[in-house]
Amino acid sequence: MRIPGQKRTRLFYRWLRSRRVGQALILGYHRIAEYRQDPYAICVTPHHFAEQLAVLRRVAQPISLQRLIEGMQDNNVPKRAVVLTFDDGYADTLYQAKPLLERYEIPATVFVTTGYEGRQFWWDTLEKILTTPQLPARSEVSLSTPLLGYLEVDSPATRSQLFWSLYNQLLPLPAPARDQKLAEIQAWLGNGAGESPVQRALTQAELRDLAAGELVTIGAHTVTHPRLATLSKAEQEVEIRQSKLYLEDVLAQPVTGFSYPNGSSSETTISLVRENSFQYACASHNDVVRAGSNSFQLPRFWIPDWGEARFSSWLRRWLPG
Repeated sequence: MRIPGQKRTRLFYRWLRSRRVGQALILGYHRIAEYRQDPYAICVTPHHFAEQLAVLRRVAQPISLQRLIEGMQDNNVPKRAVVLTFDDGYADTLYQAKPLLERYEIPATVFVTTGYEGRQFWWDTLEKILTTPQLPARSEVSLSTPLLGYLEVDSPATRSQLFWSLYNQLLPLPAPARDQKLAEIQAWLGNGAGESPVQRALTQAELRDLAAGELVTIGAHTVTHPRLATLSKAEQEVEIRQSKLYLEDVLAQPVTGFSYPNGSSSETTISLVRENSFQYACASHNDVVRAGSNSFQLPRFWIPDWGEARFSSWLRRWLPG
């Protein structure tokens, strides 16, 4: 049974713990980009990201994720430490985020999904497909939830309902089955994906450019971005191990950090991450990091498209004085 206000109470307790010295915040981002639509709420504009970095330079101590791990092991987490991370490996991480990170001299770790090199991620393809000028009168795609009700009236509300129905049905599917269904949806709606220059994954050359220098560290984020906890042990092994091997081959350097797609993990997942020589892994739940935190379940706060004032106010509430 879910108790009303329980989530807020837990977050308040975590905030109280954040008052103690020797704790840190890990911030999570996905995209730094201008946008007209952002159904997944994963975009921060370059202007707002620059403002957020300026705030971090003024009131916090930005450090690398590796430095935080070392501080956790030595019980010496720097005061007011903040770490930046990015998930997925969008191309705009190179073209928009990295120049700003360099301007403010703030390190970051980018966790890369390796199976989409230079292509759109499936969830972005779905978004583009749903921009079709007119919805068809009937469904020609076989899915677990009937779609007919969403097609009776073509309105922003019903399109949103259709979009999330399709997304939630595609999300748990194995990658080959999901790609097949996505192709069926695209053929049914008759709308091309229309890839833009940066709404896609990094190429190998771009990945090397992103990793060049001292500020950006590359971590693994699986091959196809599945919910790992729903897969068999063998399937998880492939996703975890192959993403690491791919990145190490492209970058010619060790990859020691991992991030669980959609925050999905189990004891089996964590054991496999350890066995594949990762030193730490980021999750998706909100909390502060302290010396005793599990380095394979590192919490993060996902940062919305906030301007300077709102971000500064939020950050000052969570950082110890």
